[in-house]
Amino acid sequence: MTINFKGFISKTLAQTVRRYINTELLPTNFSSYNEALLQCHTGYSNDYLADVVYEKTKCWRDKVYSQKPLMADYAISRQLLIISVLSKKKILRVVDFGGGCGAHYFLANHFLNGSIEVKWHVVETHNMVQKGKLLEDGKLRFFEDINEAIAAYNGVDLCFSSSALQYVPNPLQAIDDILKCAAEYIFLTRLPLLEHNIGQIITIQTSNYSGNGPGQLPDGMKDGIVRYPITLLEKDLLESKIRERYEELIIFEEGLTHYFKGAKINSFGYLAKIF
Repeated sequence: MTINFKGFISKTLAQTVRRYINTELLPTNFSSYNEALLQCHTGYSNDYLADVVYEKTKCWRDKVYSQKPLMADYAISRQLLIISVLSKKKILRVVDFGGGCGAHYFLANHFLNGSIEVKWHVVETHNMVQKGKLLEDGKLRFFEDINEAIAAYNGVDLCFSSSALQYVPNPLQAIDDILKCAAEYIFLTRLPLLEHNIGQIITIQTSNYSGNGPGQLPDGMKDGIVRYPITLLEKDLLESKIRERYEELIIFEEGLTHYFKGAKINSFGYLAKIF
């Protein structure tokens, strides 16, 4: 099944989502992630970026927990759709690859409202993990290594990743690690992918600090510019890897077409179940 969400995106939301296929891509195709990183100072391994995401997540958590009913845009609705698929379980064990300071956990925990036990392991950079640990509550935990996050469970129900795989040093290795965890379901979303089979593109994306993490920048925090490498994979290659171990249930066409030196880029999401 393929679901097209492009028609449901408001102008404001489109501007928010567009940062994930940023028009401010450096017009250079670097030979490696490390070569691009040399032009970015620290990239995602940035202390202030972790501070921003931490403070924004705390504010967003409090806002979400106070909402009755829960307010949801299309991106949140997709996450809740996936959580609903698994809501008949007694325990929901999730590995959240690139989950910042746990915003997805707070949303799912509030939505499920104690109907099942939620255990949520976030895999992140060292800087983000150090901040995230301040938000651990016994069910939410943070890890720097995906294998450690998996080993802390007795089986994984869902491996989830939202707008993260394109920013790691080796996306193909990260995808292999996700597939090897043998979660019952995987949900990969907000992935900018090349619709031309031209090999991967590695370039640099620029955004504001305020564009990272959920919600608004808290009062008293200064905004600024952060740069990080981004790897654009071929859509066909990603789908072929998923199909090695999983059956695709839903493909989300998230839209927001962009072009890099003539190569068409679109954002996609995938819900798949293990064979």
